[in-house]
Amino acid sequence: MALTPAGDGVYGVYEGELNEHWTIGPKVHGGAMLALCANAALRNMAKRQSSRSQWQAISCGRLTPAR
Repeated sequence: MALTPAGDGVYGVYEGELNEHWTIGPKVHGGAMLALCANAALRNMAKRQSSRSQWQAISCGRLTPAR
């Protein structure tokens, strides 16, 4: 898994890369995708916020498999 800033960094846009280790067949593992998105959010918040406490949890649910 890799996460790198994309663009000029003003809007907190990141590019993520998940290799075949993080897939189930041809589909990305949902937990790995959630971890990558949470990491991007934490990095963006760290750049923009003071040292105050931030959110402590993240949750996601799917009712059907990814297509």
